[in-house]
This record gives sequence, C-alpha cells and structure tokens, in this order.
Amino acid sequence: MIKRLFLFFFWIGVILLAMYQARSSKTVMNFIHRSASLFSTQQKTTSTRAGSVSFTGTPSSKTKANKAASSNMATLYLKNSGVISGELLWEKDGRVALLWQGGEIEFAKGEIERIQKGEFHAEKEGFLFPVAQPEKWPYKNDVVIHLKDQRILDETISNVQGEKVILRRQLEEGGVIEQEIARSQIEFLAFKPVQNKKSQKIEESLRTQFPKMKWVREGFFTLVTDSYATWVNEYRHTIRELATDFYLKFFPLLSGRSPNLTNFVVVFDEWGDFMEYAATDGVPGWAVAGYFSPDSEVLFLFNTLGDSFSKLIEEAIMGQTGRRMSGAVEAVKGQVDKRYHVFVEEQAEDVMKKFSAAHSVIRGRYREETLTTLRHELTHELFHNWGLQSIVVSKLEGSQGEEAKKKRSFLEEKDIQRKRELLLELVHLRGSKPIQVAASNSWFVEGLAAYMETVPAGEPNKRWLYLFQQAKRKNALFPIEHLTVYKMGSFPGIAWEAMQYAYAESWAFVYFLMNRYPAEFTKYLERFSREKPKENEDIHWLLEALGGKNMRALEGEFLEYMNQFPELEDPYLEEFDMMRNIFQG
Repeated sequence: MIKRLFLFFFWIGVILLAMYQARSSKTVMNFIHRSASLFSTQQKTTSTRAGSVSFTGTPSSKTKANKAASSNMATLYLKNSGVISGELLWEKDGRVALLWQGGEIEFAKGEIERIQKGEFHAEKEGFLFPVAQPEKWPYKNDVVIHLKDQRILDETISNVQGEKVILRRQLEEGGVIEQEIARSQIEFLAFKPVQNKKSQKIEESLRTQFPKMKWVREGFFTLVTDSYATWVNEYRHTIRELATDFYLKFFPLLSGRSPNLTNFVVVFDEWGDFMEYAATDGVPGWAVAGYFSPDSEVLFLFNTLGDSFSKLIEEAIMGQTGRRMSGAVEAVKGQVDKRYHVFVEEQAEDVMKKFSAAHSVIRGRYREETLTTLRHELTHELFHNWGLQSIVVSKLEGSQGEEAKKKRSFLEEKDIQRKRELLLELVHLRGSKPIQVAASNSWFVEGLAAYMETVPAGEPNKRWLYLFQQAKRKNALFPIEHLTVYKMGSFPGIAWEAMQYAYAESWAFVYFLMNRYPAEFTKYLERFSREKPKENEDIHWLLEALGGKNMRALEGEFLEYMNQFPELEDPYLEEFDMMRNIFQG
C-alpha cells in the first residue's frame, strides 16, 4: 500500500489557496484599479471585438446529449458484450468516437461487433455493461498481441530481449519459425480470462457488496466501478498498459506460469464511499488513494477526480471567481464610458484565463494521482495473483459471505450509531480469525510497485528520485541489510519521513538492480516465489544471485550508480511555483 498523505493534502492546500484568492477582495480590487488606471490615461484606442462577456461563474456539470434533437445517435455493440449509446461524433483511422456524459469516448473498431445508427439505449445512463460470464477464449494462446495497426498476433511469445519480442510459430508440416517484432509496434497484450471457483467466490462477494456498480470484463481483469464512461476508458487503458509492461518486463518470471485468479479492481467515484469501505478493512482511507488487499485479493481505489470532488474544485477555482469577476465588471462599467466596456471585458477575461489555467493544472495533477496509484497497486495485485509475492492471509472457511453482507449493511446504513456497531462487528469478525502471514520483503514489494508507476514502466521516477537524493543529503539512507528487515506491509512502525525515504530507497535499489543486474535480480525473485527464507537468509540469497558479491561492495556500487542523476528540485515546489507563476504572470 502506498502512502500519499503529503501529496494529497498538499493539493488540498493548493485548492484552498485558490479559494482564498477567488474570495479575496484584493483580486477583484486589483482588477478594478488596473481598469480604472487604464481608462484614466484617455488614450485613443480601437475596439478589437464587439459584444459583451458575462462571467456568471456557474460551474459546468456533466450534461447528456440531447437524444431527441440529435440525428447522430448510435449504439455500439462491443465484442466483450458491452453496449454503449451516445451521439456519434466521428469515424476515422479505425476508431469511433461517441459523445457521452459531456465527454468524448473512443473505441477501436476491432473492439466493436456492430454499430447501430439511429438507436439509443437509455438504461444505465447510456452504458450497458455485461454481467454474463466471459465468452469462450477465441485464441489458441493464453496471451495475445494486439498491434497498433489493428492486427492480432496469436503466436507464442518465446522470449523478450530489451525492446524486441520474439514469437515462435509451430508449422503444420513440422518445424518452427521465429518472428521478431519491436515493442513499439505493440498496443497491448490481451490475457485469457481466469475461470475458477476462487474467482467466482470473490465475484459473488463483490456483487453482494456493490449491487449498483457497473462491471466491465477484459481478459483476466474485472473492473467494478460507479465512475462515468469516460473514466472507465481511462481505467481500461491504464490497466491494459500496465499489464503489458508488467508481462514484458518480467517475462522470464512469468513464462511457464499462469495467474491464479481474476484480477478484480474496484474503483469508487466518491472519496467518502472509499473511506467508509477502507475502514471496514482496517485501512486509513484518509491517508491513501488506494490499496491492494491480500486478504480479499481485490484492489480498491478511489477516483480523485470523481464527480463531487470535480465539482468542488471547479466551484472553488472557477465558480466563486467568476461570480465576483462578473460583479467587478459591472462595477467598472458603471464608472466609465461605454467605449471602454470592451477593454473591461478583456481585462476580466485575462484574469479568468489564469484561474482556468490553474484549474487545468490541478485537474491534471489529480488525474495523474489516480492513474499512478492504479499502476502501483495493480503491480502488487499482479505479482500476488501470479504467485510471485507470497503475501497470504488465511481466512476461516465460509466467512467471506458473512463479511460481505456485513460490509454491504455498513455501507447502506444511514444511522451513525448503527454504523459504529456494524464496524465494530466487522473488526471483531476479522479479529476472531486465525491469521497466518507469510510475507515477501517490503523493499522489493514496494520497490517494484514504484518502479512500475512511470509510463513507460521503468523510467526514472522523479518523485522517488528526489526523495532518495534528499535522504542521501541528510545521511538518512538505510544500510541495505537494514532495509531488508521489513517483511510485510508499507514499512510499519517507523516515522512518516523515514517511511518515505524507505520507499524511495526501495525504488532506487530496484531501479539499480533492474538496469545493472536484470537476470540476477529475476533469479532472486524467482527463488523467493518458491522458497521461504529463514531469518536473514534472504539477503544472502541476493548476494549469491549477484555472483557472491560483498554487501559493502554492492552498496557502494549502488550509490555510485545513483550518482549519475543530476540533483532534482523538489517536484512539489516546482508545481507550486507553476501555480504561482500562473497568477503572477
């Protein structure tokens, strides 16, 4: 689980700052004074446009297309059994776009079974999601390559060499031929769905808890969410992208293995709903954006740009500012000649553009936060479900259904006192179970997840690199053998700053090993997946995999390798300066 408390509340602070600026009379008075000063010069001017602008500041909301008025309505029947209706915007380059909930949503024609023009389905707000069991896998291989030119390669992946993927084809007349394709040609990999009793049991539990959420199946992933369709597309793209990077990056580990169960991803559109649910799992929802639960074997996440929070941001930055600016415009117009009104409006528009730019920056940062957290936590889930990280929590047989029903009751209960009672019952239910944990090391569990956060995966991660450099400057880095002491969780029991540095050093050490010793590190991870080390034995496994290196020599090589990166500025301060420059520019 990745802690993002500082980042989350940093941006809350930015929003509050923007709210303060929007509410402050100084912003409006500066506008009035600048306008009055401009008009007092009595210079001859020429109007560049006519008409007036009204800044009502009313926040825009997600609006549905006028179905009755539009002749371009269409319904797409997807190959995964999904159905979506909306206004057909365009068809080009093998893709189709619909207007849905005020946003544009795209599909590749290869995903579409048929397009029914002039037809609209109003059920489920225009988006029908399949609830039936996955259809029979139509390919001979469990992993299939989708190329960017829309072709599908149903051939065995025999090897991955850097940016080259080697395919092997068995000829009917006997013999084998190999084909090499560049990683840059691949759009994504599709994975055969996992259908077993364990996956079915998890699905039944989730359906009990979230009866009103939408379900989207794609390969061996099942997405459960109450987000709008535009966000569903974002989730799907990120899941595809991460799964593809994961499989190709760790192919030597995954080759010959099969995933143990479906990867379930639950995304809440509302922060409050996520916090309430996280509480039932004993997770501080106010401090995290998402978490993978090895107990329920499900990833839980909230959309930091969910509907309510998006409206809050928009109202804070654009709505209040717009209403005050509209009042200021009218006040100035009442004090000057009509020939200057166009310049008053232009001045106001310039101010509003700054707030609009700030709004875009903040929305972009929150979008990145949601998708980065999804990549991080999904990496945990993939390693776990492929049996490569042995984080296992046992449960009493038959208790899952009881717990699911109690969680649903807790989420639906409106009475505060009853909510507390149900939460206590859930805690007691969990506490009464015999829990046995066999956990992988925190350093490579969290280090690998941080390594996979970037797009593309494995690029230098500015956030963690800066914190690593900061820890080094403060002489706060852990000796490697101390870093491996933590066997489970997110470095529990240490102070917040030390925990952040542990995350950063874990990312850096994994980055070093993946780039300098990829085969040896893979060998170490593979051994960890099939053997449980005795006390302090794991660090000796690593040194052994690296050819019998000395610990201090390895540490020195690691620190020297990380010295190649120039010193970074604090990325949070960079973003804060960006906001300040918007308003001061």
